Amino acid sequence: MSQRTLHNYARAGLWALPIYGVANLLSTLSSQPDYHHNFPAYASYIHTTSFLASHLAGSLLGTGIGLLGFTALLVYLASSRSAGIPVTAYVTTILGNVALVVVFGVAAGNDPGPLRTPPNRLRALPRPRISRPVRSSDHSPCRRPDRPASR
Repeated sequence: MSQRTLHNYARAGLWALPIYGVANLLSTLSSQPDYHHNFPAYASYIHTTSFLASHLAGSLLGTGIGLLGFTALLVYLASSRSAGIPVTAYVTTILGNVALVVVFGVAAGNDPGPLRTPPNRLRALPRPRISRPVRSSDHSPCRRPDRPASR
């Protein structure tokens, strides 16, 4: 493959960058309810098809398209300048985007215990009762098991 052909492919691949931006923008337009103030609405929202589709398709697929665009940008910049700065920028971009993909995947697939409860039963969950405050000395790794904790 000639240098000119590679450069043309890289220029075409640069169009993946605005597509990446638009995909991530569209996947974050909807706002989820605050789980501290309205947990039943939050639990209902994160199990909707639109939320999962926006996280999986918009964020993850958008990031994949973005990585292709950043690869095209690397080829485009490295063919016209010294490769040091473009390669460093590319490596940090890839590492940062891989970390974001992990975060998006965890957010879309996270199913903690209370969320398994149907949303209409969340209001009826009992609140835990704590008989006494837990002190740091109760769980101190320095306390010997044969001696009581000093209070």
